[in-house]
Amino acid sequence: MKKNTLKGFSLLEMVLIISIFAIIAFVAFPNIIINKEKTDIFKLKSDVLSIRLGLVDKFYTNTISNTTNSISLDNARINTSGDDLFKNIINYNIISTSLENLKINTWVKTDNNKYVFVLNGDTLKFIYDKNKMTFNCDVSNKYCREINK
Repeated sequence: MKKNTLKGFSLLEMVLIISIFAIIAFVAFPNIIINKEKTDIFKLKSDVLSIRLGLVDKFYTNTISNTTNSISLDNARINTSGDDLFKNIINYNIISTSLENLKINTWVKTDNNKYVFVLNGDTLKFIYDKNKMTFNCDVSNKYCREINK
């Protein structure tokens, strides 16, 4: 008779491998969370910078063409999902959502010159001042301070 020669892992080997995976996960998981937050902040910084640069571009274009038209950021409807935000000043789509459907990393137009963005559970309120040509959020918020660095 032939002996069964199938080999498997012993219980000790399995415990050791699971322990190694647990240690790796314990070390890597916090770094993944931190990097996700940094990525979200970087994306928001990029959007805000694009909006601000678009405002500067429109201002100088109007100055060169001797036009005094006030600059509108977009034609999006207030508190409506699916509209293109900031379409008049940037060349890529930022799709709006509504306050009812507000999720992390989404924009909502709440008034003609007011916008809200949710970052990591924190609501950032942006105001576009047509007279000063600024697009800012409340600097008392830690993420707003981070954006303005």
